Amino acid sequence: MNITRRNVLLGATAAAALGPVAARAQSSEVVIGVILDRPEAGYGGLVAAPLFRTVARAAITRLGITPTEPLPLPPHALPVG
Repeated sequence: MNITRRNVLLGATAAAALGPVAARAQSSEVVIGVILDRPEAGYGGLVAAPLFRTVARAAITRLGITPTEPLPLPPHALPVG
């Protein structure tokens, strides 16, 4: 396919969220890609992430993926003191 300037919609945006869904960090069960063409309500993760979450939850439930160990809190969520 020969893509030229006439095939590009100037000023158009896309939103995307990509990531693995895994029971263990070493083995992904599913890889999900959400790409929205010209989203109306925002950009990037703001609009793509909620759909990614919905699909990931459905995949986790359907495949019976259970966490093997709790993840530690990220640094910004640790108690101060």
